[in-house]
Amino acid sequence: MSKFVEVKEIAPNEMVLIKELHSKMGIDYDFPNLSGPLFAIRKMIMNKKGRVTAAAALKLTSEAFLWIDPDSPDYDKTSDILRLMHICHERAKLLQLEDATAWIPPSIEPIFGNMLSRIGWQRSPWSSWSARI
Repeated sequence: MSKFVEVKEIAPNEMVLIKELHSKMGIDYDFPNLSGPLFAIRKMIMNKKGRVTAAAALKLTSEAFLWIDPDSPDYDKTSDILRLMHICHERAKLLQLEDATAWIPPSIEPIFGNMLSRIGWQRSPWSSWSARI
């Protein structure tokens, strides 16, 4: 027997239902502002009794890439990275982006990760999972 469900867009007045679901799950992070411009997809499933049983949202994020001449002196590398970081952050703010993620190859993470930490980047305490679209 198939379960009757309705998959629908989350309307602004229904976001409170998703927030209640979030609280009920006991997840240890703040509920995001789903009405923000970076949430490009907001969907929920309602059962035949009109109860929300699941919801999903996709937020636009940015992935940071860096290419730098390995033959440059360390001071120049750091200076160049800081200059690029400042320029890219300013541009990202204009685009209303909230964060950037850098995927660091394991072979350079011990050294490059320390440098990123010194200039204000933070290693995420959460595991990262990806899906190809």
